[in-house]
Amino acid sequence: MIYAQNKIDLVDHDIAILGDKTYQTSALKGDGLDVLLEAIVKEIFNDIITATFLVPFSEGRVLSEICDAGKVLVTDYLETGTQVKVELHDKDYNKYKKFSVGE
Repeated sequence: MIYAQNKIDLVDHDIAILGDKTYQTSALKGDGLDVLLEAIVKEIFNDIITATFLVPFSEGRVLSEICDAGKVLVTDYLETGTQVKVELHDKDYNKYKKFSVGE
């Protein structure tokens, strides 16, 4: 959980911090917004990894699932199947890691 305390420009005294992920901002003045945005991005994308998978042509359903689960960066069609380099969450990587190709 990330807490954003806005309108900090209207307060002339200290406000209670709700936890280590509390950010005080002023949307009007733009104060603290860059730090808040950085924290949000870090929280949302902290488990994104880049992996390469080689999926046999007979496993087209799996290839479709991998592509739906992440952002495809590169696709190559090889004799043994389709190789894709994908950015995806580590939980999705673990689901398909048997198709993973070491980098």
